[in-house]
Amino acid sequence: MIALIFTPLWMWIAWLLTPKKVMNVVIVDKTVLNSKCTEHCSFTWILINKRYCKPNKRLYSVSKDYYGFFPKDSEKYIVHGLESLSYSQLDSLSDTADMTYFTDTYGIYYNEWYLHHDIKERSHIIYGGMTQKDLYFLKNMKNKHKLILTEFNDIESPTSDGVSREFQEMFGLHWTGWVARYFDQLDTTKTDEIPRWLVRGYVQEHKTDWHFKGSGIAYVNEDTRVEVLSHTTDLKELVPIIETQDKWKKYYGVVSKIKYPYWFDIMFSDKTNEIVSEISVKPTARGDSILAKNGIPSTSPSVIAHDSDNYKFYYFTGDFADDPIDPALSDYRGIVTLRWFLYNKQNAERESFFWEYYLPMTEKILGDYYKHLHKK
Repeated sequence: MIALIFTPLWMWIAWLLTPKKVMNVVIVDKTVLNSKCTEHCSFTWILINKRYCKPNKRLYSVSKDYYGFFPKDSEKYIVHGLESLSYSQLDSLSDTADMTYFTDTYGIYYNEWYLHHDIKERSHIIYGGMTQKDLYFLKNMKNKHKLILTEFNDIESPTSDGVSREFQEMFGLHWTGWVARYFDQLDTTKTDEIPRWLVRGYVQEHKTDWHFKGSGIAYVNEDTRVEVLSHTTDLKELVPIIETQDKWKKYYGVVSKIKYPYWFDIMFSDKTNEIVSEISVKPTARGDSILAKNGIPSTSPSVIAHDSDNYKFYYFTGDFADDPIDPALSDYRGIVTLRWFLYNKQNAERESFFWEYYLPMTEKILGDYYKHLHKK
């Protein structure tokens, strides 16, 4: 009993005594509404937990160590993204940086920032989107054989078509124009999670009411088309599943199958990359006909990787870095062994995704790259 009581203390001391590992990480997050920094907090959690530190030996701060949008008090903010740097500064940054992670470029919009409501309705953008200077930095990082991590919504709206195409060509990707998300409740009288623009788009396109009840998966195209698969008629399994083949399961230490209940884009890759994991839905015959009619595949890549000496690149097609993880837990070594006691029933699927998939995969990517850096 005494040992159990003092376990957190021993875990904290063990973490404190773990040697720091210097790795200069450039995080880009343009979607930061508050100090929680939800779009990159889980990645910074991993950096802190594994004791990766900045060149000055200080651990990373979730609210300070990134490029993008910095919220202040009284609706004030500071923008310090890569686009604010000169090209010579970007050259220098790509020289000193060991790796970069573009966790989110969706941005900040008027309603959610100034009105603090109607966040499910579209409004004009304050800041966001991948820019030409972002691309310039990524191109430099690629040419200098650095590690690049990117994920969902980095190249979708509000990023321009030209920048999106150039990014895809640079890394051998092809975005279908579709994004999707599972909702555990589609009835708008019972939830405020469904974006109003999504409902409006469906009603206008299909010339019908929004009649959905229960759970389902919504698909949205960049051309504003909206399709919905309902659990009652269109799906055999409710939540999309990320599946990883044995080869990659063992390499990254992830589970073979895990539910993924959040946003993802439907992206494909050319043969220069490896497909580490795939995300799939299990439609009924009716659901399959809806997908086929719109050219939407039921299975597409979830993690796309290029891991070679010329450059190291990952594209996570889901919103992987946005996880409901308690930042206070990062200061405990071996905390993963207690994960079963930490799940919140309301966020169980997203929390299990962090512990069973995102955490081990990201730890492996960082660990391998750190060893690669020190072989030079």
